[in-house]
Amino acid sequence: MSFLRNEVVLLGNESGYLPGQQWGPQGLEITRISEGLPIGYFYGYQTNGIFQTQDEVFTHTGGENGDTLQPGAVAGDFRFVDVNGDGEITADDRTFIGNPTPDMTAGINIDMQYKSWGYRHLRSRSLGKSDLQCNASLRSSDSEHDWRCAGQMDRTRYL
Repeated sequence: MSFLRNEVVLLGNESGYLPGQQWGPQGLEITRISEGLPIGYFYGYQTNGIFQTQDEVFTHTGGENGDTLQPGAVAGDFRFVDVNGDGEITADDRTFIGNPTPDMTAGINIDMQYKSWGYRHLRSRSLGKSDLQCNASLRSSDSEHDWRCAGQMDRTRYL
């Protein structure tokens, strides 16, 4: 059994981060290395649910003028969070959405034999990590958010 706590302390560059893995035809950055966060964390848009009705789309507003944050969305689309509070969903709203590195890993290996009989068992486990499965794509009616990874980690965050 082993435990891991992982935090980037110093990168030594002006931006404070290093770009990571890219995905899709747009080369969307899905991982990043930043000071104060785990190495290679998942980076994307945070969501707070799925629009159930068109009325929910129209009431999802932000900013001082109260404009609809996702005017092209329809019922069934993800509801993105305006992380920076500027009243728009833009690339600046992308943030930390998960840690791919497990906090704990463990394993057990059993090998028993008696005369001509044998039994082998191997078991491993990891806890405290986020998984991201990019096995499908989703097209949104909003052209800025086209070609996203349709696999969700915990149904609250989305690339």
